[in-house]
Parts: sequence; structure tokens; C-alpha cells
Amino acid sequence: MAPNNKYSILLPTYNEVENLPIIIWLLVKHMNSSGHSYEIIIIDDGSPDGTLEAAEQLQRIYGKEKIVLRPREKKLGLGTAYIHGVKHATGNFVIIMDADLSHHPKFIKEMIEKQKSNDYDVVTGTRYVGTGGVYGWDFRRKLISRGANLLTQILLRPAVSDLTGSFRLYKKDVLESLTNSCISKGYVFQMEMIIRARQKNYTIGEVPISFVDRVYGESKLGGSEIVQFVRGLVLKQAKEEAQEEIEKYRKERERQFRDFEAKHMGSKEDVAAKIDADTKIRIADMNRLVQVQKAA
Repeated sequence: MAPNNKYSILLPTYNEVENLPIIIWLLVKHMNSSGHSYEIIIIDDGSPDGTLEAAEQLQRIYGKEKIVLRPREKKLGLGTAYIHGVKHATGNFVIIMDADLSHHPKFIKEMIEKQKSNDYDVVTGTRYVGTGGVYGWDFRRKLISRGANLLTQILLRPAVSDLTGSFRLYKKDVLESLTNSCISKGYVFQMEMIIRARQKNYTIGEVPISFVDRVYGESKLGGSEIVQFVRGLVLKQAKEEAQEEIEKYRKERERQFRDFEAKHMGSKEDVAAKIDADTKIRIADMNRLVQVQKAA
């Protein structure tokens, strides 16, 4: 792998004024110590709590090359935030993570090493393998996350252990391809991206991570969004499968018709000649009929 890789870290934010300074400090600390070239792109969706103002102060501290601000006027959803952010990313790799301190930047080094080990298209953090774990969640949230993972594993077979995680590293061109094909817009967007990655035969590696529940603010991922995602994705998959069956049926009918033509009517040239001959006979018959009518 070339040593001049650059990593664009996307941080979508909404009401993260208390968490943002801490996560930025941790990111700068770990990325500087790693020696990797990087930028941190903050996509704030019109937070009313002063998140953007805090981001502007952080930009003055760390510099515009390291802290890039790409705010939007209102809350438009996590999926569109990724799409917006990747358009402004200058790195050839993109890292997505939460800004609420749930994801510790120390795992980025392991994700980069994992990607290099097998030139993976995607590396995703997992809470459910090896040393990975979840800390600070109540039973309800654990049940929602585990239930969504289990249901999607059964229905869609994504072949990854943690589908609802949102701490990942992508090749930039791969992320662009995935965001263009996804239909979800909210906090289940990252779930669909893994499904699409498998459908497109992208390679995926996993790194165990520790997930810690946010210290400040409220979680934005609800069970209803997960249910809507699974329902929508299953319906879309069923539609795609139905279209494939229709196309197979159409091709089979065309083949049967060609076989019928060859058996009973000859080649296309023979059929054309026969039609031409029949037309000439009918015209001659009509001319004779006209002559008879005139004579009468």
C-alpha cells in the first residue's frame, strides 16, 4: 500500500456541543501519533445547541487543513450527511464514526492495519466478536441492536457480525458507490451500506471495538427506524428478485418463439420471403377483383 494515503474522517453532528471538543482532541492526538495524513470533516445539521460555533472554535485551534466544516441548514439525516461529507473528502480513504464518544479513535490504527493486511474495501468495527463489547447500554437498547442484527442475519445474510455498528473505514470510491445505491436516509443508513457492499462483492474485514454509551446528550437511533429499514430493504430485495424472474421468463419466451419459428416457419429470411410472397398474392387477387367489378 502506498505510504501517502490520506484519511478523511466524517463526523456528522447534531446537538453535540459537549462531546465535540473531546472527540476532536482524541482524534487529533491519535492521528498525529500515527503519522497518517488526515482531515476531520464536521457535518453539522443546524444544531440549536451551539455545536457549529464550537466547531468553528476548534477549527481556529487546530487549523483549517485538519478541521473542515461543511454544515447544513437543518437536520437532513445521517445518510445524506455521509453523502454530503464524502463529496468534500480529499482523502483516498474515508472513516465514519459517531461524534458522541461512543467510538474511541484508538481503534482507527487497528482498522488501518486491518485494511492494509488484505487490501479490504471496507473495514467495520464489531462489538460482537473477540474483545469487542458494549458498555453503558440498558437491556432495551441491547435487545434492539441484537435483535436487528439477528433478524438481518437471517433475512439477508450479510456475513458480518455487527450490522448496526457505525464505526468503519472505506475506500473512498467504494463509499461513493455504496451511498449512490442506498435507499435509507436515517440512522440505519450504515446497516444498508454493509448489505449493499456484499451485493457488490466488496471485501469486508472486521476489527473488535469497545462501544461506550454516550456521556452527554440522547441517542438518536430508535427501534422503529430499524424495523422500517428491514421492512424497506426486504421489500426492495423482493422487488429486485421479481424483476429478475420476469426477465428470465421474457428471455425464455423469446427462445421458445425462435424455436417455433425455426421448426415451423424457417429462418427469419424465410419468414420475410413468405410474408412478401403472401402480400404479392393478396395484391394480385385484389387487382383481379377490381377488374371484375369494373367489367360488371
